[in-house]
Amino acid sequence: MRLPDLLASTPVLLVLPSAMMALTVGCTSDLPAPYNYEVLEPPPPDNELAVDCANLPITAEGAQYAQTPTITGQLEDVTYRYGSTELPAGLAIDESTGEISGVVGVEPGAYTFDVTIEDVDDPAGYNATGTCTLQVRPRLTAPLELSPPFCLRTGESLLDLVVDGTGDGTPITCDHRGGSGNGRKPDGIEVDPEACTLTGSITNRTPTADDPNPATHEDRHGTFVFTMRGMQSGVEVFVPYCVTNEVSQDYDILGTHSGIADATLDPISVLYDPAADYSVGVDGDPRYEITSPGVCGAVCNFNYKFSRTYAAGEPDVGLDTFSLSPDGLVRDAMMQPIGFFHELRLAGGPQTEQFRDRPWVLSVNVGYCFSDDEADCTDVTADGNVEFELGVIMVPDRG
Repeated sequence: MRLPDLLASTPVLLVLPSAMMALTVGCTSDLPAPYNYEVLEPPPPDNELAVDCANLPITAEGAQYAQTPTITGQLEDVTYRYGSTELPAGLAIDESTGEISGVVGVEPGAYTFDVTIEDVDDPAGYNATGTCTLQVRPRLTAPLELSPPFCLRTGESLLDLVVDGTGDGTPITCDHRGGSGNGRKPDGIEVDPEACTLTGSITNRTPTADDPNPATHEDRHGTFVFTMRGMQSGVEVFVPYCVTNEVSQDYDILGTHSGIADATLDPISVLYDPAADYSVGVDGDPRYEITSPGVCGAVCNFNYKFSRTYAAGEPDVGLDTFSLSPDGLVRDAMMQPIGFFHELRLAGGPQTEQFRDRPWVLSVNVGYCFSDDEADCTDVTADGNVEFELGVIMVPDRG
């Protein structure tokens, strides 16, 4: 039988070289053989699209989230469109990539939603839907033990305070960030970003002609307070740290507060309601006495100067009051002046949302001078004057 006769009577499959695809041919009635055939379109492939949500990791309240479900069965040179229904608040899906991202804005729990994928040119013929479940854990939390002084020391880790089952389980990194409510970290002390502990020791330096600013010198007696920040998926937790510097001074300094007779090296620690007005300091508490018998005679002149860090919310919102008053002379049993004292007062209003659930600190550096000669204390920062570091730690009462 001749090929034209065969083509004229029966459809055949022509097998072409491997570089070419197989074609299905059929008969037509308007042309004589061998020209009476046509090329038929190959049948569409099976719909093998599938959405697998098994790889979706857990997340937590307030955490940044970005994850794409596993999609199989996609064809090359095909444009797909992604969609979703009932995503948890704060999350959205990228129509072009299928990535689910955002900041989780729902309470802890299991959230179920659908993810769809479809061929933009043939949405009805080539599509798939997968049902996904996202586990949301409680917000990362690292609360303090509620007993003074409300701070950790060198060798203690912020990580040890993290409550099991809070946060999304990814690594936590730590640092110290200055600014409102975060205090002042002394020179020589660093934060280990992975262990979330302190390293190093205080570097004591004295003022010089080239660098006379006492706020940059760590030769002062007292306790530095500052916060360490832990970060996980965009969520921050803050924990106060205390580092004590016992440096011999020309004067004796005695601090009393919180009912403690000698609390010179203890920070002032306050548990307070962040949603209400607050105040720190009452008559005689706290009180700091700076004495040196024999320095003054019948007449004693004293002076002091302080610098402090921003309180929570400053400079926009913050303290309504900060003062080291009242102050006055300290006398011995013979009523001779042997030094002076000062107290501390601070007060403010309700905290902004940023500080409602986190502790904050205030670092205060005070320079002291007293003498029987008024001219001696004109410049409190001159050589021979005393530098003292005291701190205030404010911890929100969560009830």
